[in-house]
Amino acid sequence: MRGGRKATDISADKSRWPGYRKGARSIDTVRRIDWQKLLRQAARKGLSLRAVPYPTKALIFGQGDPSAELYVVCEGLVKLVHVLQDGRSLTLGLLGPGDLFGKSALTGMARQAYAQTLVSTRLLRIKPQELVEICAGSADLISALLTVLAQDTLELQARLLAATRGCLEDELAVLLWFLQEHFGKVTSQGIQLETKFSVQTLAEMLGHSRQRVDEACIALRAEGLVEAHYGQVLIKDLRALQAHARPFLMGAGE
Repeated sequence: MRGGRKATDISADKSRWPGYRKGARSIDTVRRIDWQKLLRQAARKGLSLRAVPYPTKALIFGQGDPSAELYVVCEGLVKLVHVLQDGRSLTLGLLGPGDLFGKSALTGMARQAYAQTLVSTRLLRIKPQELVEICAGSADLISALLTVLAQDTLELQARLLAATRGCLEDELAVLLWFLQEHFGKVTSQGIQLETKFSVQTLAEMLGHSRQRVDEACIALRAEGLVEAHYGQVLIKDLRALQAHARPFLMGAGE
């Protein structure tokens, strides 16, 4: 664990946030898919896509299932979980509106994880050939899709690097970095994750015990980086958090 960094109060320097306004997203939505634009483009191509409702805790697909469709979250929350040979479950990601998943359908490989809704959710279901037709002639959609694929690959590689080369605090910092990209909202106190993440949920995502992850949370809190109470996570110093994550983000981008 690195020490000696002075925590800064994010509310004291709004210039750190270009275009700052209370309630704004913490990043551009470039890594999200505009599903309404997808629907409009599909309609112009004569394709009939619709948002399919799923109840809470519905299994969307299982690990090892054939890959036939991609999915875009319209509303709700989906978790992706990989079950290891020893029976442990690792949460690979929590996906919200605009997130694309099920990308193994582009390669025809079997599903490497299972997907399940956490709340009532609506999803666009898209066959690979439909996606090709929708994107044909649309540079914006193609660019957005390539960006999403690249960002998802970066996230996975960075998390693997942190897991194999970093300490648990670094692993947690990398995870929090990507969670704030997906779920962060700028407030006067810092970046608030709009979805609740309990220590148990973070432990499942990291593949460590709840006790160890709780200790890592306490260590980051002692440096003034984060506050976490009853599932509410507030990132108080994004630059210091990035200092933990940067070596693994840069390594994943090589």
